[in-house]
Amino acid sequence: MNKLDRNKQDKVKQFISFTTRGEKTAISALKSFRWNVDRAVNDFFENPQKYPPSPPPSPPPYNKSSLEKLFRKYKQSNANKMDAQGVANFFNDLGVDMTDILTLIIAWKLRSKVLGEFSYEEFVDGWGQFGCDSISAMKNKLSDLRKEINDKTKFTEFYSFIFDFGKEHPDHKFLKNEIASALWEVVLKGRFKFLDNWLEFLKKPQNVKQTINKDTWNLLPEFGETTNLDLSNYDETAAWPVLIDEFVEYLQELKEKK
Repeated sequence: MNKLDRNKQDKVKQFISFTTRGEKTAISALKSFRWNVDRAVNDFFENPQKYPPSPPPSPPPYNKSSLEKLFRKYKQSNANKMDAQGVANFFNDLGVDMTDILTLIIAWKLRSKVLGEFSYEEFVDGWGQFGCDSISAMKNKLSDLRKEINDKTKFTEFYSFIFDFGKEHPDHKFLKNEIASALWEVVLKGRFKFLDNWLEFLKKPQNVKQTINKDTWNLLPEFGETTNLDLSNYDETAAWPVLIDEFVEYLQELKEKK
C-alpha cells in the first residue's frame, strides 16, 4: 500500500473499516470502481460472493516436539493435563506472578476451559498458534498479549470469556461470589472506578453467599463507564441487575454517613 498516494491509502482504509476484508481485496475493489469508495462498498454488500473472506494466515513455524516436552515438564504424572501446581510452576518459570492479569489473558488465548488447568491441546495448540515452543519465546510474546486487551472490543471478548472460565461447572449459570470477586479484582483493576467499593459491598454478610449471574457480570463495566462517581446521573428506572441497584443504595448510604 506504500506505493499508493495518501488519498488512495485513506480510501483503502475506509473500505477495510466498512467490510473487514484485507488490503488486497480493498485495492482490487476500489480499482474496479475508479477509487469510488461508496460504489465499491455498495458492490461488496450487494454481491458478497465476489469478495470471499481471505484464508486465515498460516501459523508461524514451531517445534511441536519441544512444546510437548515442555508440557510434560508441568503436567500431572497420571493425567494428560497440568493441575494447579503445574500451572503455578509454569507461570513461575515464565516470570509471571499468579495475581497478574497476564495469567488470565494467556488462559483466554489458549482457550482454556477450566480455571487452574491446561490440557495438552490447550497448551500445545495454543502456544503453537503463536510459534512459541520454548519459555524464552513465550516470554517474548507476553508484551503483545498484554497489549491485546487495550482494544475495547478485545477486552469485551476477554471479559466475557472470564465468566465461563471461572465457573466451577460448565452447566452452572453463575459464579460464586468469592471467585467472581477474585477475578474482578484482577480483571477490572484500573478499569472500574467503583471497584474498591464494589468488592467491599460483596463482603457484606447479606451478600457473601450471593451468586453472580452473567447479566450482572456483563453489565458491571457498562455501569462503571456510564455512571458518574457521585451517582448524579444514575437512572433508577434503568434495567440494571438487582445487585447493581442494591450497590447504588449502599453507595448512597455511605455518602449520607459522610
